[in-house]
Amino acid sequence: MDGDSHRAPPPDPAAYGNCFGCAPGNVRGLRLTFRHDEAGRISTDVCLGRDFESFPGIIHGGIVATVLDEVLARASLHACRLPSMTVGLRLRYVKATRTGQPYVAIAEVQSRDGDLVRLTGRLESATDGLVAVADATFMLLDPARMDAARQGLPEETLESFKRYMREVT
Repeated sequence: MDGDSHRAPPPDPAAYGNCFGCAPGNVRGLRLTFRHDEAGRISTDVCLGRDFESFPGIIHGGIVATVLDEVLARASLHACRLPSMTVGLRLRYVKATRTGQPYVAIAEVQSRDGDLVRLTGRLESATDGLVAVADATFMLLDPARMDAARQGLPEETLESFKRYMREVT
């Protein structure tokens, strides 16, 4: 959102925790990796196996929502240079997401109003086309908001937040 979509992305938050979506060390997670393009869009490739099914051959809708939430969060982070949290996520499932088929999730910022960032995302494949679309609102977590949110959190969580905030801000 600062007009410089060509710069390198901020530090990868996956290194600071056990995120189901993006932490490479979470063997039960999705272990998503992200890339950005010159237009400021963030994308990730995903091919999900049977562990993420609802019915045979079909990926659970909650997993699809998680993939989109992750790429949306990364788009917010890349554009605004602050961590953020989802405050609203609306999905429309267009087609079933199939087990073992490669997909790409793409997200981009649409607007920013103060500490609220509005984004859109989609999941698509070369063979099925559009599979799901998302509209989301994220709240930026500046250092002051992070300080306020820390009350009552476990020490391990606090230390992880502190390390990340030192590197990203």
